[in-house]
Amino acid sequence: MAAYRRSISLQPDHAPTHGNLGNALAMAGRTDEAIAAYRKAVALDPAFAEAWFNLGNVLELRDEFTEAISNYRQAIRLRPAFFQAHGSLGAVLAKTGDYDGAKAALERAIELEPRHAISHCNLGHVLIQRGDPRGAVAACERAVRLQPDHYLAFLNLGIALSKTGCQKDSIAALRKAVELQPGNPQAHVNLGAVLKDAGLLDEAVAACEIAIRIAPELPEAHFNLGNCLQRKGRLDDAVSAYRRAITLRPRFAEALANLGNALRHQGLLDEAESAYRQSHQLKPDSAEIHSNLAYLLHYRAGADPHEVAAEHLRWNKMHARPLAPFVFPHGNPPNPERKLRVGYLSADFREHSVASFFIPLVEKHDRDFIEVHCYSNVRVPDAVTKRIRGLADGWRDIADLNDTEVAKLVRDDRIDILVDLSGHTDGNRLLVFARKPAPVQVTGLGYPGTTGLDFIDYRLTDAASDPVGTTERFHSERLVRLPGGAWCYQPGETPDVSIHRDGGIVFGCFNNFSKVTGPMLGIWCQILHATPGSILLLKSFALSDDSTNRRIREFFRCAGIDPDRIELLGHLPERKSHLSLYSRVDVALDTFPYHGTTTTCEALWMGTPVITMEGSVHASRVGVSLLSQIGFAEWIARCPVEYLQKAVALASDRSRLEGIRAALRERMKASPLMGSARFTREVEDAYRDMWTKWCSSLE
Repeated sequence: MAAYRRSISLQPDHAPTHGNLGNALAMAGRTDEAIAAYRKAVALDPAFAEAWFNLGNVLELRDEFTEAISNYRQAIRLRPAFFQAHGSLGAVLAKTGDYDGAKAALERAIELEPRHAISHCNLGHVLIQRGDPRGAVAACERAVRLQPDHYLAFLNLGIALSKTGCQKDSIAALRKAVELQPGNPQAHVNLGAVLKDAGLLDEAVAACEIAIRIAPELPEAHFNLGNCLQRKGRLDDAVSAYRRAITLRPRFAEALANLGNALRHQGLLDEAESAYRQSHQLKPDSAEIHSNLAYLLHYRAGADPHEVAAEHLRWNKMHARPLAPFVFPHGNPPNPERKLRVGYLSADFREHSVASFFIPLVEKHDRDFIEVHCYSNVRVPDAVTKRIRGLADGWRDIADLNDTEVAKLVRDDRIDILVDLSGHTDGNRLLVFARKPAPVQVTGLGYPGTTGLDFIDYRLTDAASDPVGTTERFHSERLVRLPGGAWCYQPGETPDVSIHRDGGIVFGCFNNFSKVTGPMLGIWCQILHATPGSILLLKSFALSDDSTNRRIREFFRCAGIDPDRIELLGHLPERKSHLSLYSRVDVALDTFPYHGTTTTCEALWMGTPVITMEGSVHASRVGVSLLSQIGFAEWIARCPVEYLQKAVALASDRSRLEGIRAALRERMKASPLMGSARFTREVEDAYRDMWTKWCSSLE
């Protein structure tokens, strides 16, 4: 630097010397002095493109992005083929969130110099952000071919591969990034995230913990650790990790949202709602975060159904209605008699409760009149995915496609009726439906209420779940009540019913613990007090967490129940083991206000009677529908007192319980609940009626 300063003292108006001094100062980290030197250089020679470019670099390092962009553009105006300036412009535009501009700038840089690895790498990052993971993979692969030791290219490649479902290759790319820069926490963070998605939870936790050791103040490391711990069922530890991430970055919307998820799993609904609302306020444009909030409201004891419906309508107004300009007329032939192309869209074409009710429908569709197309948002397919795919006439994997691309796919497939099976649950693609890619759109099976969407026309239900004249006002959709019931259960391979039981009475609930509210626990305490010596067996994913267990045991202890009478079990990976537990349960206790669906069917199938309490909206009336379908309306209580009385009465009659256990499975088989032909015929009749109405609307 001294030499440059001497040269400047001899030639104070020599712009290149000022530029060289700026370079030396920038390399030494003396950014203020470097900026002054570059500004002197361009003042002396406004056509000095390199000085404008280098000034942009230093400004970018200081996060002064607006000025950096201006300087890069000035360098490009002076030298249009300055590929480094195009590349740097693209990189800084990406930092500002202008991914369209970034993509254009980086593509121009690559056009000018195809061997510039960093531009390919940065393009990969931009394409990830634009929802084009396959394009990102291609860009990053070009980068690593050009520069095999390019850490950032391997990092971006790993992230992009994870978004295309190529977990094995993603892990390999991220391990290479770790190998290249073992002291860089970001590679460990992303490796942990992909290992989590691959189900390698212990390795995932280890990767995140390494990242935290390297960079204890890195919010993403604590966030991803929370995600891994939540997946392992260590909910309290996950909550602590999320709270640490939020402490480090108070406006971390995603961490608040996932904190809400963990709290919901623990049954801490007030705290979960608070976390969701804070997350939503920070990121109001996130449809996913807003869906979490809308869904949670179904769990709340005493929730006002008008408020629940209003939140769903607000979701529609904020996220779906702005897409109305992308809704176009449909070219489907309006023939009411022709064969219909019906599309089903779900993230749950896998080992999931929805599959138990969907498979009978897709199996029994009359293929002379219905052509079945499945749009699968499944990231990790399994044996159930394979089975459903084999039953469909058409299959599309959409997990790697954005909503616009999926909507175009549905239109190009000329789907007549598109059916949502998710509502606002995890993995939903409601913003596809907001684009109205099919003339008729329907929701059913997977959600306990309205979607709130203007462009979902109908909702499949029944008169027991949604009595005529009572719940229409809580729906944006027109309710279509199937005469025989809104569900058809197919149990799959299951263990035999255990007929004989020894020992004292065991009450049980295997529902998602989010549904176990304080008032519900209070009623169960009364049941235990009224049946001395009885045991309550609770099983849920959340009960894998020690702190949740301690909280529940303390609740019962404070209510005067010996903790030894409470048995808490966590997740069992094998479905048969889960179902076999019903051999220990005499009476299953349904939750309120959000009833079980699959859990109720499983209990009944395993010979266990279920006591439910009816409410005024769909979520609190599913049990009413299921029990009515199998002819056991006497197990439906109208109030907490009756719920208590029915549970105690059943528990007091051992011989009746044995008779129920011996006969219940056959009773189910003969009921409308397992009448797949009946159910499918009614759904097809409903589709045909919807289609006929649409055709008539065009006349």
